[in-house]
Amino acid sequence: MTVKSKKYRGVFYDNKRKLFYSVELGRDPIDGHRVTKKGRSDWRGKPFETEKEAFNELERVRAEYNKKHGKAVYKLTFEQFYTDYFMPSWIPTVSHNTLTTRLNCDKRTLERFGNVPIENISTADCEKFKTYLKNMKKDNGEPYAIGTIHDIYMYFQQVMDYADRLHYITNNPTQTIGNVKNYRKKLMDGWEIDEFEKFLNVFKSENFDDLMYGTLFHLYGWTGERASETVARKWEDVDFENKTIMVNSQVVEAERPNKFIPNPKYKQRYIKNHTKSESGMRPISLDEVTLEKLQRWKQIQEIMEINNGLIFHDNKGKILRVATVRDRLKKYCVKAGVTVISLKGLRKTHASYLVNVVKISDALLAQRMGHSDPSTTHKYYAYLYKNAGKEVADKIDEINKIKDSPASSPAKGIIKLSDYLPNRGLENRTY
Repeated sequence: MTVKSKKYRGVFYDNKRKLFYSVELGRDPIDGHRVTKKGRSDWRGKPFETEKEAFNELERVRAEYNKKHGKAVYKLTFEQFYTDYFMPSWIPTVSHNTLTTRLNCDKRTLERFGNVPIENISTADCEKFKTYLKNMKKDNGEPYAIGTIHDIYMYFQQVMDYADRLHYITNNPTQTIGNVKNYRKKLMDGWEIDEFEKFLNVFKSENFDDLMYGTLFHLYGWTGERASETVARKWEDVDFENKTIMVNSQVVEAERPNKFIPNPKYKQRYIKNHTKSESGMRPISLDEVTLEKLQRWKQIQEIMEINNGLIFHDNKGKILRVATVRDRLKKYCVKAGVTVISLKGLRKTHASYLVNVVKISDALLAQRMGHSDPSTTHKYYAYLYKNAGKEVADKIDEINKIKDSPASSPAKGIIKLSDYLPNRGLENRTY
């Protein structure tokens, strides 16, 4: 079993108590593979006798690698490390949209620390950066959402963590003070069922928008799909006989060029043949009313001679943008006179119904919502159990009423402690 040195990072003992070092130096600029180096002896071939000797050799190997690649650690700025080391390692692990989101967040960090030697960033600098983020204002003078501030600092922490792993910094200052507390609103961004039904009743006219969006929001609200999944659905995904719809893809927006990927692969919106996660690939059972809505919309499409295979599309037959669906939701909320909610709020409405009315288990809810772990579902939807506290109190009341009933209690006004504290020598006492 390998055992870490308690004093020197990167130094280990093998199962024979022999010393060795292991260090990650970065990524190969050509193939992107991680460059690691392990050794059991110094440059002269002498095996390590002390942890200090192993650590000194690790430092020598790292300095030699940095010199060979034109980077002196003491001169390496935050932006140089971010551009040359961190991003080449991180980009292959995420989607293009995640990269775009990150680049927007990282602008503030690079403005603050871009030219600062990464080794010189202190705990005090990190704390000041947190304060700076909290005081940031948008162009309209409004403060940034706490969730946005949290994400900016989280991305900054990731860079510093990676620098720490590669031994470009002696200590990671972000670990000392942690992130900004993310008090995202846990308010019920959703409707009661009567509000949802009121919303669906607004789709009365026979124009294209009302017919299609009425079907879309009905399907979305009664299945709990993600918005990107709903707009990607094709007729081949619907099994009218077995009353299910297969969720196996999502719509992804066109990839924008950036300094790391100047020529993205997908320049137009497209359907990705995979969902947000592996567990998102799932069949969802459909109720009779939803099936009837889909069947009617399919017939209308046939009359309109729309044969692109998509269940939902714009008036030109192209893939719908999630942003367009979001705008239509707001428009119809106002028209119906109900609370304006987000697309995620409509997904939460479905979850709330299953939790509070159907009384579905966490495991079944997780399966329907596309989560791999019921604990994840409970984490994000636990607050939907809005009557849980009252239900517990009601059950306690029921138990107490049974205990207090004439059939289960002694004579009125007499409490026998022996019923509650047996074998304590109190059998004959009454109060």
